[in-house]
Amino acid sequence: MCWGKCKEAKQANKESFVYANRVPQHQLFHSSVWGKIENWVTERTELKNGKLSIFTGPIFMKSDKEICISQCCAKIPAGFWKVVFYIDEEDNLKYAAFKILQDCFLEKVYCSR
Repeated sequence: MCWGKCKEAKQANKESFVYANRVPQHQLFHSSVWGKIENWVTERTELKNGKLSIFTGPIFMKSDKEICISQCCAKIPAGFWKVVFYIDEEDNLKYAAFKILQDCFLEKVYCSR
């Protein structure tokens, strides 16, 4: 989210936190596995211009738990998918795709997959 001119990068980062782009995600899930995927990709690849294009979304299942605050309820997704696209130094389009479940984090059990 944070590339381009400074003002544009700050605005893009801010827009990634709007409610339309949010679903419940366990803190340990985000800080351990999910939040580190982009770093993992950039550390293992040669990116042209150092840029990634990232698409992500929730994985909902019939067994999803629900959280209710006041009278507002939301499903807690079982997991998330993420696809990272980039151009390498030889101008080839590359990608990496991930699917990671967070159910075990919701059960207060740390996952190691």
